[in-house]
Amino acid sequence: MVMEGEIWVYMEHDRGQILESSLKCMSEGRKLAVNLGLDLACVIINPPFEDIGSVLKDYGVDKAYIIQGIDLEGHTSYVNSLILTDLLRMHAPLVVLFAASSEGNELAARVAAKLKRGLIENCIDFEIDNEGRLLARKPFCGGKLHATLTWTKRPYIATVDTNSLTVEKAKEVKPLKVVTVELRQTFEDKVRVVDYVRADPKKINVNEAEIVITVGRGLGEARFLKMIEELADILGATIGGTRPTVDEGWIPEERKIGSSGKEISPTLHIACGVSGASHFIVGVRNSKFTIAINKDVSAPIFKIADLGVVGNLHEIIPLLIKKLRESKLKNIRLK
Repeated sequence: MVMEGEIWVYMEHDRGQILESSLKCMSEGRKLAVNLGLDLACVIINPPFEDIGSVLKDYGVDKAYIIQGIDLEGHTSYVNSLILTDLLRMHAPLVVLFAASSEGNELAARVAAKLKRGLIENCIDFEIDNEGRLLARKPFCGGKLHATLTWTKRPYIATVDTNSLTVEKAKEVKPLKVVTVELRQTFEDKVRVVDYVRADPKKINVNEAEIVITVGRGLGEARFLKMIEELADILGATIGGTRPTVDEGWIPEERKIGSSGKEISPTLHIACGVSGASHFIVGVRNSKFTIAINKDVSAPIFKIADLGVVGNLHEIIPLLIKKLRESKLKNIRLK
């Protein structure tokens, strides 16, 4: 089966920057485009930057669809779905990928519904079978099983789970073709954005947090969570735990990390009293930087740690808190 069309990736942006999740999705889209021998295109609504070429030059993009022309600031996914649906009908791409974020999930569902097409969510891999069909693989049953699915009609719409992906730059820089779409009509938005409120880091999902502190049985008792919470407050971190801490009732079930819980990929991961059993490592292996604190020098967690601290966490954590408070380093945002 010969496939024709383009591979599209919807690009989210915030505060003048393309989100990392979209760049990860772009990397996955490029692999798919190379395997199918098709062009890779990105779609950006109301881009906050003028020189799109300098922003995308490292990611192997062949074409960029830029939607502008009316004031789109503050519009919700409802209006964006109307814009994107019209663009899809006009250009008929083969595949449309969204990062499996809050915006991406909602927008993908709206677009698929308007086009009356299937949507496969939280994909972790794509492949071509012997019959030339495009297949998508996604986890279910809490990640214990994987399902392989396909679509019946194009465009093939999917959201991509980017937690385990990395941003990969292309080996060569391609000339970028820019298609500017000037909107002439206005859209009536059924939802109005009143305000944006920054989420409390302690309450967001552990697999969405930039900084995660995990605790293991080495913490000793639930009463020692107070110092971990104090450290989390200073760093703007969220707290997760190993299976034993969940079994003991120290950490809620929804914050369990590992093969039987969540997989995380934070900028900073601090493991406190975690031995590092294989089923836990599965959940934290995609962390960008891991600091391990454990009194057992032979603990497996040190094998994956970027920085290891051998010692009693009940002595180390209070000292760390003191130093951070003295430095007035509060609510940091790591890049």
